[in-house]
Amino acid sequence: MVGLVAGDFGIIHQGHIDHIIKAYMLADWLIIATHPDEGIKERKGYIPIPLWARMMILKGLLNILGGQGQVVLAKDKDGGCVKTLRHYRPTFFIKGGEYNKDNLPKNEIEVCEELGIQIIYGVGERLSESRKLVKEL
Repeated sequence: MVGLVAGDFGIIHQGHIDHIIKAYMLADWLIIATHPDEGIKERKGYIPIPLWARMMILKGLLNILGGQGQVVLAKDKDGGCVKTLRHYRPTFFIKGGEYNKDNLPKNEIEVCEELGIQIIYGVGERLSESRKLVKEL
C-alpha cells in the first residue's frame, strides 16, 4: 500500500518529522512530496530552506526510517496536491494533525473520491507550526 504526504516543508520542524514517521508506519511505500521554492515564497512570504536541502533532509529521514519510499517534487505549484495525487495515485493520502474533513481543500477531497484514494486525517502531533517559527525568527 502506497501512502502520500505532501507539504511545503519550507522550514522543517518536529511536527513535520512526527507526521512523516507516523505516516511511514501506515504504508508499505511512502511518497513525500514537497513544493517548489517560488510557490512557498509567494504563498507564505518567506524564503524557505532551499529545495535541494529540503529534499536531502527528507530523503535522510526516509532512509533512517528504512528507506521504503521516495521524495518527489510536487506536481502542483499552488501548494495544493490535486495534480500530485492524480500523478502518483496512492492508496492513502495521509494528512497531518491539524487536518480534518472540514478544513482539507474540497478539490483534494474530490480527487481522492474520484480515484478511490483513502484520506487518513490527523496523523502526527501538531507540535509546532512553520508560521509560528517564522514569527519567532
